[in-house]
Amino acid sequence: MWRILGDCLSGYCANSASPPPSQGNNGPSVRIQQTRATPLVDAANRAITDRGPPLDSPQSRTSAVPSINHEAVGKRPIDPPLIVKDVAASSSNGIGFKIYSFGGALPPDLSIEHSEISHGEIAKRIAATDKKVGIGRMEYSSQRMYSCDFRPCVPVFAYYRPADGEDSDNDVPMALYHAEAYITDRLDELLASPKHGQATDIFVVTRNADDAMRTRNGVLKQSAISLYVNSKLPAGTKFHIIEVSWGPLSLRVAADKIEVWTMQDQGV
Repeated sequence: MWRILGDCLSGYCANSASPPPSQGNNGPSVRIQQTRATPLVDAANRAITDRGPPLDSPQSRTSAVPSINHEAVGKRPIDPPLIVKDVAASSSNGIGFKIYSFGGALPPDLSIEHSEISHGEIAKRIAATDKKVGIGRMEYSSQRMYSCDFRPCVPVFAYYRPADGEDSDNDVPMALYHAEAYITDRLDELLASPKHGQATDIFVVTRNADDAMRTRNGVLKQSAISLYVNSKLPAGTKFHIIEVSWGPLSLRVAADKIEVWTMQDQGV
């Protein structure tokens, strides 16, 4: 049985805006901007600027997920999800959110919580035993993991089947990727881990943005990442987008709970 609660915080990443896409022979060209140059950022710029195949429908086609801007990253629109779970603000601590599921329903007995939280509450929520995942890093664990500083960064994580002899309730292996950039090798590793095999479920947390913010750095990354994961989804793996309101994020994942926190005392 499915439980959806409501508890969320948020984090910090450098705030940067992307310029409007320029026109070229193959459609709009997109370049991600960051506050500092790193190999990961350079790779992200190249990956998103590389053009995908021509769109199979007019560019005016609306994405099935509002937080995905397929035009800006030159990819095909995302297909309609199998299931849409609309969580009303009245049942999620005053902050509504949506879950879009592709390929199958969410794992049973998984709680998803989303709420606002002040920066001062972060340390109180994170236990000493929780594993921290830094910006641009990807970690594996069967214990709780958390990561902060999601501003233009994008949370991506996966669940895998426990190995023989492991407790399916407590020893579910997980991977959490603090996506500072759009790196397809990392996403491939989440979909099919060298150690844990094919993911059972993979998640991306996206922020819904109004029209004026549709070409911002974070929207470009979450769009490219979501569209890539959906296009590469192996048979038997389910893909879920948790779409929350615009703002900086932090989150914590466990075998039975996903907590997405939006900062309430700091703008984007």
